[in-house]
Amino acid sequence: KVTEPPYNDIRVRQALMLAIDHEVIAKEFYSGKADVLAWPVPNVPGYRDIYIPLDNLPLPVKELLGYHPEKAKQLLAQAGYPKGFKTEVVCLEREADVLSIVQSYWASIGVDLKIDIKERGSWVAMVARKTFPHMITTYPQPGDPVSQAALGQNSFYNVAMVNDPRIEGYLRASEKAWPDAAKERQLLKEVTPYILEQSYYVFLPAAYDYAFWQPWVKSHKGEGYIGYMACI
Repeated sequence: KVTEPPYNDIRVRQALMLAIDHEVIAKEFYSGKADVLAWPVPNVPGYRDIYIPLDNLPLPVKELLGYHPEKAKQLLAQAGYPKGFKTEVVCLEREADVLSIVQSYWASIGVDLKIDIKERGSWVAMVARKTFPHMITTYPQPGDPVSQAALGQNSFYNVAMVNDPRIEGYLRASEKAWPDAAKERQLLKEVTPYILEQSYYVFLPAAYDYAFWQPWVKSHKGEGYIGYMACI
């Protein structure tokens, strides 16, 4: 929740990113089958024109996806947490393994992370009502990333409770640009470094998904989601 201490301080949010070795998680936890950077734009052919590779990002943003625990400690000290702090993350059981790695990294900078595993019903309710105390895992970016539903002030998916004038301005400009998809995409590309720099979400490497289907199924390209989801 970026509305409350300590996460209302960008230095704390950036410190948490800097303390994680994203490359090691991608290579060792996911056996190399993951992208270190896959948010807010996924590294897929459909968004290749607006995806910014890690090496092409401004240095301060690129640094956030490196591994810099000493700088993380410095930022925490500047923010008033020289000895770190205690926090917790609500998650589903399937997410506990990767979070235990994060827990170990954060312990090295004095951040004591409690992993609170919930069954899906409780987790969904806490996501929807924003009733978790500190942090919670959330849904993958839903549908078209141009919408940036995880950042809009009034969006269900805005679990971090972000209210950023620059991002709200981007969202309004994107709405006005519709149906000019090329302009929408360019607007997202322009604001992406800013979104990453703010570190509103602790985003981890994204594992590859694989889809399999029978050879007699025609006109299917592996889609698993087409922009609408019905829950029963």
